[in-house]
Amino acid sequence: MHQKTLSTGRNAINRQSQISLCLSDTKLEPQDDGTVMLATGGLFAPTIRYDAKSGKTYIINTNVLHPENAGDKPENFIIETDDIWSDNWSDPIYFDFDGIDPSIFWDEDQAYICGSHGPGPMTTISLFEADLSTGKKLSDEKTIWKGTGGIYPEGPHIYKKDGFYYLLISEGGTFKDHMLTIARSENIWGPYEAYENNPILTAAGTDNYVHCTGHCDMFQDKDDNWWGVCLAMRMRGSRFHMGR
Repeated sequence: MHQKTLSTGRNAINRQSQISLCLSDTKLEPQDDGTVMLATGGLFAPTIRYDAKSGKTYIINTNVLHPENAGDKPENFIIETDDIWSDNWSDPIYFDFDGIDPSIFWDEDQAYICGSHGPGPMTTISLFEADLSTGKKLSDEKTIWKGTGGIYPEGPHIYKKDGFYYLLISEGGTFKDHMLTIARSENIWGPYEAYENNPILTAAGTDNYVHCTGHCDMFQDKDDNWWGVCLAMRMRGSRFHMGR
C-alpha cells in the first residue's frame, strides 16, 4: 500500500487475478493447557526495497496457505513496479523457499534473498542469490545464522556499512519474549559474529506500556541518520488490536 495522504491510499495487490487468498484462512489450534491459538494464514511480513539502478520498487512476501490436512504451506513471491504511485504492480513472481519473512539485499549488482527457514520453533536464517525477474535461484541456499538461542529466529534483513554485513533478526516469538538481535560479518555468506550486548531491543521482563517489540527494519535518511521501525503493542489488558 502507498499513499500521499491518508485518504488516497492504494494497494500493491489490487486485483483478484494477482493472487488467491482462498486457502489463507485462520486455523484454531488447541494447546496443551486447554487454550486455543489462532494460526493466521495470508500475507506475512512484507519487505519493500527500491533498486536505484533499475528504478524498480519490489515487495517480497509470503502467502501462508492452509491446504486441507496439509499443515502450513508458505508460498513466497515478489511483485514489482516502475511507479509506486500507480496501480501498475506486476503479477507475482514465485520462488522456491521453505520459510517465511523473505528480504532482498543487493551487493555489487547481485540480488540476494534471505529468510527464516522452517520448521519452527528453531528456525534458521538462510541466504541465496536470486534472479528477481524470474525467481530462479542462482546459488545454493545456505544457513548463515541460527540466532542467539531464542525460538523462531525470523524477520531477517541485511545491511552493509563500513565493510561489514549486518544481519538483523527477531527471536523469541512475537509475544512477551520478542526481541531484536544482530550479528555481522566481513563476508555476506558468513560466518556472522553476534553482538556481545544482544538483544539490541526488547521489552521482555519489563512492565513497559509498549511491549512485544521486534521485527525491525532500518533505513538511512538524507542526512545519513539511521532509523528503525518495528512491531510492538500497547499493554491494555488482555486484548490487542490487530494482534499487535
